[in-house]
Amino acid sequence: MLSGVFLSSIIVWVYGFLVLPNGYNSFSHSEFTPENKNLAYIPIIAIFLWSFCSFCGVNSMPWQLLSEVFPYKTRGAATGITAAINYVICFISTKTYYNLETTFSLSGVALFNSIVIAVGLVLMYKILPETENRSLEDIEMHFADNSKKFTDRKIPKISKQKRANANDPNEIPNKSVSVIDQIDIGCDNRGFVNDH
Repeated sequence: MLSGVFLSSIIVWVYGFLVLPNGYNSFSHSEFTPENKNLAYIPIIAIFLWSFCSFCGVNSMPWQLLSEVFPYKTRGAATGITAAINYVICFISTKTYYNLETTFSLSGVALFNSIVIAVGLVLMYKILPETENRSLEDIEMHFADNSKKFTDRKIPKISKQKRANANDPNEIPNKSVSVIDQIDIGCDNRGFVNDH
């Protein structure tokens, strides 16, 4: 869906660069009618595509990842802080849009958005780990390992037998075991252990 937002932003930039007059912004009171009336539908379709892709994918993806990325013990506070930061960034982007468009024109803002989205695509591909078919325990163990590089995206699966042995309520967890060794015995997190 991020690629759909990128594509629609590129379409608006190219349309603004080729069709709109130089320095045009949507807040000016001057009327502009393109010479070819059929071209007027291109930015409308691109904006619809932009809205659809952003609301179905880009805007909802961080909310889906919150429960997977943060550790169990700090998930509530970390989710609240992340939501607050998200709302502050949305407020700032809404408040600065008028100044950006009047300064850089409509096509300039679309180009700026395209660059930001392209950087976001690269970062998402290079950094964000794949969490499909991984348990929350596997994901938490991946992020708890401080020896990993920032771009290690592969999350190993912990076998069901090792997880069953680690969740044995009669077994006392070993606090002196390193994170690498914990992958072999399971996660020492009370959120995953059934207390009797």
